[in-house]
Amino acid sequence: MTLNGSLAGLVAITAGCDMVSPAGAFFIGLIAAFVVVFGIEFIDKVCKVDDPVGAVGVHGLCGAAGTLLTGVFAVDGGLVYGGGFTFLGVQLIGVVSVIAGWQ
Repeated sequence: MTLNGSLAGLVAITAGCDMVSPAGAFFIGLIAAFVVVFGIEFIDKVCKVDDPVGAVGVHGLCGAAGTLLTGVFAVDGGLVYGGGFTFLGVQLIGVVSVIAGWQ
């Protein structure tokens, strides 16, 4: 789980590494650490999916969270920097489209 926490931060920041500040990257990684811990528990215990290494939690959930958080922490157009909900909405449409297309 410790290694999954490290991977979660790396996966989450990949989406917006060119758009966020170092402080934004820190918060995205911090949030991703919580997403992966609770996400793996949810996938294992509630969804009853056999994912022994937590790959769905790390790559699926933290990838989606990082994409959404880019809309929050982007220096140019992010919610925290006064850009409103436009960029976050675009990121949400992207995440929903990927989930809808996944079979």
